[in-house]
Amino acid sequence: MEVIFDMGRLISFLKDFHEVTGLRVGVYNDHFYEVAAYPVNHSGFCRIIRSREAGITRCKECDHAAFTHAKTNREVYVYRCHAGLTEFISPIRDHSNVIGYLMIGQMRSEQDSLAEWNRMLLSLTELGLDADYLETAFYSLHSVSEAKVHVYARIVQTCAYSIWLDNDIRVQKENSAKNLENYIGAHLSECLSIEVLSEKLKVGKTTLCSCAKKSFGLSIGELIRQRRVELAKNLLQRTNEPVASIAEQVGIADYNYFTKVFKSETGVTPTAYRSQLHQVSL
Repeated sequence: MEVIFDMGRLISFLKDFHEVTGLRVGVYNDHFYEVAAYPVNHSGFCRIIRSREAGITRCKECDHAAFTHAKTNREVYVYRCHAGLTEFISPIRDHSNVIGYLMIGQMRSEQDSLAEWNRMLLSLTELGLDADYLETAFYSLHSVSEAKVHVYARIVQTCAYSIWLDNDIRVQKENSAKNLENYIGAHLSECLSIEVLSEKLKVGKTTLCSCAKKSFGLSIGELIRQRRVELAKNLLQRTNEPVASIAEQVGIADYNYFTKVFKSETGVTPTAYRSQLHQVSL
């Protein structure tokens, strides 16, 4: 699956979002890597934490866990990062397939008490950071109330859908069709099901079915049967192998079922097809 990012449109959106909310917003690909963000730099508080290698490691581990949660549940995820900041992640979906993420973060909660801050500070000072410097940076962050958290969550989810709807992020359908056809052609002797193809090609089942119908005018099952019969016809013409052996090579081990499928596609049985070829050659 190849995902295309319209960088011009995305950056324009990110700037507009920041202008309205004052928050840092980023777009990430389906491997959890940042594609674009605005502002480009993290907040001063986060930059202090990331000035230590151990701090960078904590941030990466926390982000990965959050992205994984959002991917698994396929809905906006609101959470506290390891440093106590409130952040939001919403999957960007192409039908049933997650193709990217919208992440908004680096906010402090208005409900944070001094005791809660001291607990967070204890963990952060283990990184060898200056406590006063951290506290000043923390309280300069944008703050959000509990009520606003739910509002932001709905906004993030709506924006993620809008990004997909406007084709700011899209799946390259042509490559999906080519990948589907190539994979089927290379694995005709194996078990081919919609579940297997979806897993191997990393494409959602709905997207895969839509791709087959749009590109080939066939369902997934019809496409597989057609390619298997094409290969069988080729083997019947080029080799003298028994029909049962050819049936196995094209992924249909049951001889009777193979004969039925072949006849439904060509109008004749495999044996009759081979006989016709021999008569023509004579």
